[in-house]
Amino acid sequence: EYRPTDVVLVVNGVRFRARKAEPGVETEPGLLVYRFESRLFFANADYFATRLRALVDGAAHPVSWLVLDLVSTGDVDYTAGIILAASVERLQRMGVVVALAQVEDVRDSLDRLGITERVGVGHIFESVQDAIDAYRAAARGAGPRG
Repeated sequence: EYRPTDVVLVVNGVRFRARKAEPGVETEPGLLVYRFESRLFFANADYFATRLRALVDGAAHPVSWLVLDLVSTGDVDYTAGIILAASVERLQRMGVVVALAQVEDVRDSLDRLGITERVGVGHIFESVQDAIDAYRAAARGAGPRG
């Protein structure tokens, strides 16, 4: 759990599939959907932040939206929450819209840590597909921008 598997969900036709998270891999141009396959806690939080930074900085196209798929997270401890909040803030300062998907298991922690408020309820989605649809609508200029 100190260096867990992480993936980028890649659009393949009308579906998406998980690919090993490596710089240059993207969901579609301008969009990264990232899944960290572990709970977020003090011992892996720096690794999470480093992986996120490498993916955004090494993206094939400038990232305008980053969706964190939290379905596998299960828990976010206080230390990891602080690091997650700092990562979200850094991305937002870069002009990246940060969205969250499948947050049910960690919603209380995200609320307590102020991450829900920072991201905004309009950028929290029940499913990855909903988040991708919102990104596409925003990219067409038909929806809210961050």
